[in-house]
Amino acid sequence: MRYNDFDSVAGYYDWLARLVFGRAIDRSQEAFVKAIPAGARLVILGGGTGRILDYLSLNRPDIIVTFVDASERMLARAKRR
Repeated sequence: MRYNDFDSVAGYYDWLARLVFGRAIDRSQEAFVKAIPAGARLVILGGGTGRILDYLSLNRPDIIVTFVDASERMLARAKRR
């Protein structure tokens, strides 16, 4: 296991994050979405399961997103979004 390997928690990461932090992570990710210029290109590094992608697709479908995460299982969950 690598020191940054989140594969083992990918299945319950969102639940665990919500338990520990409530909606604080979601609110911090959503805070500046409206400030992103129309048609912008956005890079998300370490995006986990991609929860922010749901919010972006509803509120900013005009932007292009490049999503990066070190965990293959987190990426797989994000792709399903």
